[in-house]
Amino acid sequence: MDESPKEFDYKLIPNYIQIVTDTVGKEWIAREVEKIKRLKNESRFSKNRKLSHLYHPKPHPLIEWRIDFEKWLKQTLKSNQFISTETIIKYSMLGKSLEKARTQVGFNKLVERLKTKKEFFSAAFEVEVAASYLSKGYTVEFIEEGKDRTPDLKVTIEKDKYFWVECKCRDAVTERQKLITANWDYLESALLRELRPKKINAAVIVKSLRDPVRNEMDNLFSFIVDFVKNEGLEKITDDFVEFHSKLDPTNNYEVIVRILSNPDEEIESSGIEFNSSDELDRFKVIGEHKTNEGGRFFLKNPMILGFKVTTPIDKVSGIINGFKSAIGQLPKEGPSVIWIRIPDNFWNDNLDKSFLKAEEILKSELSSSKNRRVNNVILMTRIFQRLEDGDKKGLRYRPLVLTVAHGNPRTAI
Repeated sequence: MDESPKEFDYKLIPNYIQIVTDTVGKEWIAREVEKIKRLKNESRFSKNRKLSHLYHPKPHPLIEWRIDFEKWLKQTLKSNQFISTETIIKYSMLGKSLEKARTQVGFNKLVERLKTKKEFFSAAFEVEVAASYLSKGYTVEFIEEGKDRTPDLKVTIEKDKYFWVECKCRDAVTERQKLITANWDYLESALLRELRPKKINAAVIVKSLRDPVRNEMDNLFSFIVDFVKNEGLEKITDDFVEFHSKLDPTNNYEVIVRILSNPDEEIESSGIEFNSSDELDRFKVIGEHKTNEGGRFFLKNPMILGFKVTTPIDKVSGIINGFKSAIGQLPKEGPSVIWIRIPDNFWNDNLDKSFLKAEEILKSELSSSKNRRVNNVILMTRIFQRLEDGDKKGLRYRPLVLTVAHGNPRTAI
């Protein structure tokens, strides 16, 4: 496992972001940003404005980055302090990659994919991979998708010496994870719709003793709501706030509830403490917030939702889905390289072990006569870590790369 090159001049951030704007179109970005701002403005006057975010489709990732950049730029100019953020780094890195890749054959066909929400991350990853080869002095051709399955890139080292590249960045999640996430999404939305309008300011933690099942979610939802109401948990009645725990009728779900505040009570954000002995798979905190003239941060009507499956989720084995999907895109004769993007910070809880397990899985697929069209598989992920030193704050960025080579490829690169 190696750290990939990190040459990055932070002074060029505005230039890199302007390259993104020039590539996808200033008018398109402005139009999409205006749509999001209009939706948010309409939500302010909605009767159900506290829950309106549940019904709005998630914006295009690039538009989210743009809105965050505008806020960041305003704050940077106001404070005269440069504080890097995860969004700004990702946005800038895309611009840096586009600067190299946009002159290559076939690039124009990629622009529409960058503007398509569903295709954005895949297209951006292809640009990033292409830029890495261009930095080595190679040339790159972006291959247009057709009726036949084709690789993403053709990389030419010199005349008559080339190899194919297939990029995968969304297959790290297993089918099991998708099912678990879908069930928790459903339960989370139902609880928010039920509890938020009634200002039941609770922390609700659900621990599943086995994987959650869709046809149990409605009954589990009703159990949680009844649990809160029947236990008299709608309001805080004294200074001591207890945790209340109970198994549902199936004995498959443990529900833990604690009331955080009374309706419309303003409390300092530091006044909410919810420590769980278990690390949760997902955790959400919402509420109305404001900062007073003295800079103190207050919350009103907070809610915490957390979910956990007691059987650990395998975050590594899913890379095989990406690998097998990529194989079908590559010419049988090779030579070829597969890149797989692991979601940012996805393996942070056990980074070294995750890379070792991934290497073991891929070596088993690249041995002897198996998959000889593939010369190398390259795993890439990015680590973002917050840094604080007194009043100074920042962000540490580390791209990590693991290359696994076939010992007996059909054609050498």
